[in-house]
Amino acid sequence: PSGEIVWFENPDYYLNDYAGVTVSSNVTINTESQTNGKVPKGARACYLTLMGEYSATDAALHTDLGSMAGYYQGVAISTVAANERHVATGWQACDSSGDYGLRRSQNFTDVRMTITGVELR
Repeated sequence: PSGEIVWFENPDYYLNDYAGVTVSSNVTINTESQTNGKVPKGARACYLTLMGEYSATDAALHTDLGSMAGYYQGVAISTVAANERHVATGWQACDSSGDYGLRRSQNFTDVRMTITGVELR
């Protein structure tokens, strides 16, 4: 049903392309593809955990509404210590296709993302 929130029973997996990678450009995350269909096309929002490292302070990595970049920031990491893993968890709205954007101010390493819940459209 529309608006229903579904929590995954076995959420401890990373998105296909985000299991310890370097993020050097802004991208759109295709949630259906990245979760092998666990998140349906057209999902309204995803509850996700975002992790990453940067070699200095004052860098940012965040999700946003991909089709309207910068319009709705969801989950954000701001580095406060160099070479440490930073973690943030929360809801991210999706565009009409069920996708969202990943933006960064600097190149982040060891980036990992997992989705543990989804709100249906």
